Amino acid sequence: MSTASRATTALQVIIGVNVLVHLLRDDLRPYLSIRNTYSVGDGSLKAMLLSIVYHVDTSHLLVNMLSLYRYGSELFVSTSSKRWSDTTRVVLCYVLCGLGAFFGVEFLSRYHEAEWHRRVASARRAGRCTHWLCGAINDALGVDASSLITDLLADAKTSMMNSDSLLVRRKLLKIQLFTPSRTRTLTPLVSSQGMFHFQQIKRIGASGVVYGWMGMRLTTSWLSQYHRRMDALDFFFVVLSIAYDFRQSPLTLDDIRLSALMKSDGIDHQAHIMGALFGIMLAVILIQWDKLCDYLKFRRGAGRRLGSRWEDEQRIRQRENDRRRNSRLINENAGNSSSRRRERTML
Repeated sequence: MSTASRATTALQVIIGVNVLVHLLRDDLRPYLSIRNTYSVGDGSLKAMLLSIVYHVDTSHLLVNMLSLYRYGSELFVSTSSKRWSDTTRVVLCYVLCGLGAFFGVEFLSRYHEAEWHRRVASARRAGRCTHWLCGAINDALGVDASSLITDLLADAKTSMMNSDSLLVRRKLLKIQLFTPSRTRTLTPLVSSQGMFHFQQIKRIGASGVVYGWMGMRLTTSWLSQYHRRMDALDFFFVVLSIAYDFRQSPLTLDDIRLSALMKSDGIDHQAHIMGALFGIMLAVILIQWDKLCDYLKFRRGAGRRLGSRWEDEQRIRQRENDRRRNSRLINENAGNSSSRRRERTML
């Protein structure tokens, strides 16, 4: 079996696993339930692996599998490199792109939380009381009472400014009473409706893998010598899809307001973007690895770039022309020698 046939078989097996999970999700509901799939609040590896083969309905499955087979064929089948046609690389790219999309969503959620804490800390610093009377009161009480009051006011102001996305369950409050007898600390707890909703969404389907392979195809089209260039229509479709998902993704804290999330179309644009970015990085790593292997003379599995068949045909044609030209020269030399012999005989 050729390497291209093995890559095709690997793609068919991956699609078969997705279809099998979709058909058996009702019979194996305790194991294949949507409750066991990935969300930011439940980011286990088992949930991530289940999410990349779990689909909402048949149309969702059909669109993802057709796109997966399309870009997978261009990446792993229609290539002149045996490394890219390896079955292990096909399966590894599928799993890594799916996990990379979810890890990207995790990173985005952590960025939202850090941005919110930065806003709260900035509002607290701006609202600190620097008047001498505040210092006198703090010295008299032995507690930073002025900062406690200004922090409460700053938290209330920040929450009101972000009232569409924030629900203050408890005030940001951290009181430390430095007394000889005891030290008491009240830990702040602020919950964002937008961030809470963003973290509880169940993210399922192979869309992150599809966009990851789209990013890989876009990268190999320009950097890999073993893949052919994308035509203008494919390039326009890929760039337009990624740009649309960038437009719809809540990349900043203001974008995850609850009203905006409730008006969303139900598509996980964040996983699409993170999958595409991870696919681009993965393709660059694999291309550089292939170049390193070629440089170190590890030629096992190294393919030739597309167009080598045309070069072979040109080389064969050149050899044929050289053979014919040499045969003509030999015939001309033989004819000249025979004519000279006849002339000598006549003389």
